[in-house]
Amino acid sequence: MFKQVNVTILSAIMLSLFCLSVYAQRGNPQRQRQEAQPSTAAAADNGNSFTDPRDGQTYRTVRIGNNTWMAQNLNYMAIDMSCYDNDPSNCAKYGFLYTWDAAMASCPAGWRLPAIEDWADLIQAAGDNAIAKLKSRSPDWNGTDDFGFSALPGGKRGGLIRRFSNVGDEGYWWSATSRPSIGEMSFATNVNIDSDSNVFEQGSSRSDAMSVRCIQ
Repeated sequence: MFKQVNVTILSAIMLSLFCLSVYAQRGNPQRQRQEAQPSTAAAADNGNSFTDPRDGQTYRTVRIGNNTWMAQNLNYMAIDMSCYDNDPSNCAKYGFLYTWDAAMASCPAGWRLPAIEDWADLIQAAGDNAIAKLKSRSPDWNGTDDFGFSALPGGKRGGLIRRFSNVGDEGYWWSATSRPSIGEMSFATNVNIDSDSNVFEQGSSRSDAMSVRCIQ
């Protein structure tokens, strides 16, 4: 179901050394509260919503398969999160990007970060051409959004060099599934969807920052 991307200690070290030689570390993210991103039209939107009592932001929700999912990326202000390019307008559209530790602690009470098995169940429940059905429609992305899941290409932020990449082209979402550490580097599993409607299961540094969807 997923295309596997493996991480080795050699590739992780070489990538880190190369990136450190090219990019300067970014500053701290802006910590201004943003409104949740606007909803995207969807043929199967069931009209349900959830208001986060911590900050009053309202998220659309959809039932797909055995779980209820937030149909928008989480936009709750926490420790270790960023707006893409440190631009508040990107949080308004795509939600915050969270490190894995922040993602694990950021879903509201009664919600949780999905495990990789939950992502697999979601894709299976969507059926044929699942990824296109889960992606937002134009102009937000190039999917059909049949279920109202409204996946967006929010990009990500590297943890070591804090470099932002791939907004508008790819979306990255954390799962709650951890991976074995390699030396002093800790990893967790994420889902990556690209503009060609491919989906990848990846092992990424827990210090990387990605989007979050919460489920019940």
